[in-house]
Amino acid sequence: MSAESESETSWAWAAVALAACVALVAPWPEGAVLPLGAWLPELAGAALLILCAARPELLGRGPSRGERLLGVALLGLILLAILQLLPLGGALETISPNSVRSRAPFVPAGRSAPSTLTLYPYKTRLVLCAWVTAAALLVAARGASRRQARWIAGALVVAATLQAVVGIGLHLAGSTLPWVDAHSPSRAHGSFRNANHFAGLLLMALPLSLALSGLANRRPGARVGAEVLWLVPAGLLALGILLSGSRGGALATLIAMAVFVVLLVPGGPKHISRGFLALTSGTVLLVGLAGVSSLADRFLGLTEGKLSVLRPSLWRTALGIWSDFPLLGAGVRSHEQLTPARREGSQLLNATHNDYLNLLADCGLAGALLGAVALGALVWVVRKRALALPSGPERTLFAAAAAGVLGLLSAVVVEFHLQISANLWACALACGLLLGAGSRRSAPRASRALRVALLLAGGLLAVDATRQAVAEWQ
Repeated sequence: MSAESESETSWAWAAVALAACVALVAPWPEGAVLPLGAWLPELAGAALLILCAARPELLGRGPSRGERLLGVALLGLILLAILQLLPLGGALETISPNSVRSRAPFVPAGRSAPSTLTLYPYKTRLVLCAWVTAAALLVAARGASRRQARWIAGALVVAATLQAVVGIGLHLAGSTLPWVDAHSPSRAHGSFRNANHFAGLLLMALPLSLALSGLANRRPGARVGAEVLWLVPAGLLALGILLSGSRGGALATLIAMAVFVVLLVPGGPKHISRGFLALTSGTVLLVGLAGVSSLADRFLGLTEGKLSVLRPSLWRTALGIWSDFPLLGAGVRSHEQLTPARREGSQLLNATHNDYLNLLADCGLAGALLGAVALGALVWVVRKRALALPSGPERTLFAAAAAGVLGLLSAVVVEFHLQISANLWACALACGLLLGAGSRRSAPRASRALRVALLLAGGLLAVDATRQAVAEWQ
């Protein structure tokens, strides 16, 4: 992409960064903390879709086979959610459980649910909007130039660091944000209700912060201060993860850092200075001494009471729901209405705490197969890029983005990060960065059909967001 083209589209990437920051400070739909937070993400997604329709060069060059497979699988999940929303009649109701609000739905080859249910299709619509917005962010980040990719990575790090500062400060002060009903007030959680989701956002930004710090000294005339500038957020992010007390977040962070090192090794000696390694080691040591004791207490709690059996019990519940709706699932985000509330102290738990099982319960075998194809295609693309990318700044940023994404995908085994738009959108942006690494060339013009489809989808989201805004103001 030429310098002139970069200048022409700089405003577009400012919109991407702004949309990312909106998502990262408003974990919607699980407890929006901004006014009008229920329609802002939808409006941002509409703007990005219309932007891609108006400026097709943002889509980058044609996708590889693995990227094409990933796109088809994600599109299939979106279409499945749309199908579940359709007000189908007669026998077709059996494949759209959300179209039946007050009786036990069933699907072909399944059996009727054990009791009368009340499902809420509007929640499926909210998740559908979040998915479409995430897809737009992924496509936009994939088409970014090298310079723009750094700006997007920097925006993610800055947004996550702000969350870390808020979370650490409130934790040390022993208080919480007045408008956030925190599940665990004694743990750092920022503006999130759940401290585990707070840790999930931070662990995705941590490798990116380290990558930006390591690359800062490669610029002409750069000084050690540039490395420290990006290393300070890394320390805050690591401390925030520890103070969150998230066991899954801590283990996923270790996995992410291991992936980062493995993917970085071929380019490490040429792009990571000894000073950076020394600063990183010192930061890790100081952060560990400051917060490891509180996290250790959380791990010791696994052997006490019912904590060690709570999540397996929730997983069995999800499998039971799937057995009632085996083909197309109970409906996206209908699972929480079907899950019995379970208690951990005073906290009500009605989520699966495993995004993979949640997808199986909500979307059935069809959704689970699409999710497996998407995950396999993503791993395939990461492997091919890791083997093909030469040593250089682009490989460093690719390694950081891949580490954050794979770390989060390991954390969702015990949590539901991908149901929180802040983490979903950050993951989509990181996926876009790693998919775009090594694939930016002169972009062919998008087909007229694709542009019309993007424009229509963006227009529909914009109309729905406007309708919500007017209703809320009235």
